[in-house]
Amino acid sequence: MKIKYMSISSIKVTILFLLLSLLIPSSLFALQLPRPKEYGDKVYEDNFANYSRNCKAGYSHQCMALGSLYYSGMEVGQDFDKALSLFNLSCGAGNSNGCYMVGRMYKYGQGVPLSITNAIRMFNRSCMLGRQIACDEYLHLRSQYARDKNGLVK
Repeated sequence: MKIKYMSISSIKVTILFLLLSLLIPSSLFALQLPRPKEYGDKVYEDNFANYSRNCKAGYSHQCMALGSLYYSGMEVGQDFDKALSLFNLSCGAGNSNGCYMVGRMYKYGQGVPLSITNAIRMFNRSCMLGRQIACDEYLHLRSQYARDKNGLVK
């Protein structure tokens, strides 16, 4: 196996680039990504309108995104009832994220009465659709709660 050495000219070029990098501020080399022309409510209104239109057209992932807007309340007013409705619609269409979010809402009692039984059921459905975090939640809740003839008990 032969070891190749750098030629004198390649060493000079390397030293030149090192010196230039010390002399020229790094901000000149920073990648400047283009920003949208408009910030604020207009951008959020566009997202909301697009998600609404596409959800009505039957795209389950868009219903999930619209439900997330209502769940978080960051771009529209927080409304757990609308979020739950959209997550259920998404879940019914086979979206694992929608099922996972319904399970979270039942687990924490957000917009619905707290129900560990329903949370476990929804996490299991989401897990079967391929969402790994739902599988983890399902196993955690199943190990934490035991089943008796009247339902789940701690």
